[in-house]
Amino acid sequence: MSPGWTDYNQTIQYQTYDVKTLLNNAQNVLDVKLGTGWFSAYIGAYGAYNNYGSDQYLLLELHITYENNKTFIMKSDNTWKVTTGAIMYSDIIMGELYYQNREIQNTTQWTAVVTKPIDKKVDLIADRAQPIRVLQEMTPKSKRQISPGVWILDFEQDMVGWVGIKVPKNQKSLRIQLRHAEALNPNGTIYTLNYRTARSTDTYVIEDSGVSGLMLEPHFTYHGFRYIEVTGFPGEPQLTDFVGRVAHTDTPITGKFESDNKLLNRLWLNVLWSQTGNIWSIPHDCPQRDERLGWTGDSGIFVQTASYNADVSGIYSKWLRDLREARRNSGHFSNVAPRLVATDDGAPAWGDAGIIVPYHIWRMFGDKQILEVSYESMKTWIGVIQSTNPDSLWTKSVFANFGDWLEINAQTPKDVFDTCYFGFDALLMTQIAGALNRTDDMKMYTELHTNISNAFTKAFVNTTDGKIKGDTQAVYVLALTFELLPQNLRPLAVNQLVDNIKAHDYHYTTGFISVNFVNEVLVKYGHRDVAYKCLLQETFPSWGYEIAHNATGMWEHWDTWTEDKGFMDPGMNSFNHYSLGTIGRFIYQYVAGIDTDDQMVG
Repeated sequence: MSPGWTDYNQTIQYQTYDVKTLLNNAQNVLDVKLGTGWFSAYIGAYGAYNNYGSDQYLLLELHITYENNKTFIMKSDNTWKVTTGAIMYSDIIMGELYYQNREIQNTTQWTAVVTKPIDKKVDLIADRAQPIRVLQEMTPKSKRQISPGVWILDFEQDMVGWVGIKVPKNQKSLRIQLRHAEALNPNGTIYTLNYRTARSTDTYVIEDSGVSGLMLEPHFTYHGFRYIEVTGFPGEPQLTDFVGRVAHTDTPITGKFESDNKLLNRLWLNVLWSQTGNIWSIPHDCPQRDERLGWTGDSGIFVQTASYNADVSGIYSKWLRDLREARRNSGHFSNVAPRLVATDDGAPAWGDAGIIVPYHIWRMFGDKQILEVSYESMKTWIGVIQSTNPDSLWTKSVFANFGDWLEINAQTPKDVFDTCYFGFDALLMTQIAGALNRTDDMKMYTELHTNISNAFTKAFVNTTDGKIKGDTQAVYVLALTFELLPQNLRPLAVNQLVDNIKAHDYHYTTGFISVNFVNEVLVKYGHRDVAYKCLLQETFPSWGYEIAHNATGMWEHWDTWTEDKGFMDPGMNSFNHYSLGTIGRFIYQYVAGIDTDDQMVG
């Protein structure tokens, strides 16, 4: 999947490989298979493809150093030849079609390549993140024939990658098709409505499998799936004829959690599976449907959990460059990075990721340089908010506005939610400016946070009983976490939060933004018992409910599937979406007791 996804109109990455072990003493041929990648494949919803261009190009240098220390550089130029091959089409979202009889032979006709000059306005930079690799292989656990020649194979894990298949020897005239799914319909067929327009189908047209058989797998696509539907396979497929190749950006795993509680162990594992499966050159939302975009709000709330599980400093450093390049309209951050398909300016909690993510990469990895390179863009962002909201309440915005996305049985007022995040920005900028020894800015952001806190209390808080406008779990959690309440009102607000949780029989109503903070607030203010009762809850809505119903990744919604309603709206219904997985941070920090070496915010 090299060179990875960037805004190719601004930046293109290159990779370096040591190839001397591939050389032999006879003739050596340098051969490149070129796929559509993110450059011209379908990306996102609405049938968007050829987003950066319709023709794929190769830029390559082969550096040769001889024994006498002389060097020679062979470049990609007009002396190269090109042809089409056995891959009839390849697409990240749609899948791949392979025709064996189109494999390149000695008789294949090659034509001259088309060249074009390098665009000097585009930055050519070394890839700063780890490559995408196959890091695990899995064999399906069971199979079932649902109609003649149609088999369902179950890997018993929602995974991301692709499937390799072993075709038996001496088989002729085959058309083998693999369709991917995360769940099954009640009648046992694969449930694909939640993939929307993503076909996620790999097809192999085979003339002759030969005396040794064939091993086949796609090259330029990846899928999110637990099940595969197999048609056209000769005879009864054996489980060992299939191998699931689990692939993602190779962020080294640095954390592991295990306890005597099976629910917690599975919950942590679900968080990890959804994290790794959704880091493919960028941290994206989900790996199966026609989206796979770098949503900023998701990264803003998950980056801390991700940093406990793995060394994500490289991939987030790369993605933060994508985010800075995605700014528009005098410095507005975006809702997705790279900015494509969902092109609006950043919503509250989404655009704020431009401040939140650098802050946490600094805190988790000690990388102060990430603050330096991001600082001016952070200042610009908070300045935009401040200039349009001089009364210190974030109520005026030209941005999209999602609020506490995917709340259940609650609706947090947007003005309260937005102002909370305005205050969070100011609080973080105070610490960032201090870390960079920008004392004037530190003083300015301290005053801004004070002004926001005062305005918030005056506009939204009943100072008699601590009740906040909206009276949802989210309003109390955010106001307390972001230090927007005076000391005397904090215990009252905590009581309101606990009463709300008890009124919902110890269930969360929070969306995926505020759920990141709720258990931390409960523990901090002396309600550890309530925090653990919610954490270990097994009735709907809860993580335990999902696990009891065979979740092997983090669901996008609390109600992605329920016993009484079945699947929710397939328009947005992923079984592998890390945003509700921010509980991973609480597991590390408060269950295991592992934290950074001084007090931190959020």
